[in-house]
Amino acid sequence: MGAIAPGAATAQAGGIERASNSYPFLFEDGNAIQLSFSSVTPGVSGDYPDELVPFSGGSTGNMAGDFVSIGASYKQDMTERLSFGLFLNQPCGAESSCSKGLYEGLNAEWRSEQVAWTLRYKATDQISAHGGLRG
Repeated sequence: MGAIAPGAATAQAGGIERASNSYPFLFEDGNAIQLSFSSVTPGVSGDYPDELVPFSGGSTGNMAGDFVSIGASYKQDMTERLSFGLFLNQPCGAESSCSKGLYEGLNAEWRSEQVAWTLRYKATDQISAHGGLRG
């Protein structure tokens, strides 16, 4: 058990997670399709003092870029106890553009796409297990 916990901690997104798989979707009755869409306009800015770099204190301006995230999920009951789920989304990303101050002109962009295949086994009405692969 101790070996599992350190490995799981390194898999976190670290503040750049934009979307996650909706695993409760696997517990819906019958076959289903789910679509998701989000449009986000974040605001990230700050000030840095003259002490940091002499004669250059000021504002960073808004450094975060707007983004759109889309996703799709499909769930199919294969038997009374076994279900298959497919998740497509854009789980992580970051956009930053410095328009003012010391770092003016510095830009960064990171985008990702994910596909996840999952199986859910319903042992009883109260107990289920699910797992799968994602890439």
